[in-house]
Amino acid sequence: MAKFCSSNLIVYLDAPYKRDEYSRYYHVLETIALYDYPASERKGRLRTKNNGERFKTEFFSKNIQVVEINLKHTIVTIIQKSKACVWSYSDNGVASIPNVVNMVLKEVPCKVYFYSIPHKHNSQRKKEKTYKAFLNVMEYCIVFVKEL
Repeated sequence: MAKFCSSNLIVYLDAPYKRDEYSRYYHVLETIALYDYPASERKGRLRTKNNGERFKTEFFSKNIQVVEINLKHTIVTIIQKSKACVWSYSDNGVASIPNVVNMVLKEVPCKVYFYSIPHKHNSQRKKEKTYKAFLNVMEYCIVFVKEL
């Protein structure tokens, strides 16, 4: 049997772009994994906030600097424990991509590669049925490779 080698590991990071509670999208998987019986609310039978059953991260912060520091910390940790981090992000995200990349480079020696593609984002906001809210964005794939 082959031994696990973290030096060859590549981690894909698709962090939240906006101040949003992503935990509400994964409540079914969380319940299956925990095999617990949470209280639930609304149509989606979400875990309740009031009982502290729904987790939230610092990505939910209103403070942009807090979001950027958490992205930097996550990317640095991934680079330190693996060979590469592939970060997916959009130019309409809360954090500044250049700020995060510069913070990462100050902490860990690595090479950075940028890839981008224009994208028409379909908003999830409720609008009139005849109106689709498309937003032109640039989607980025930023690859951090550990320097050996």
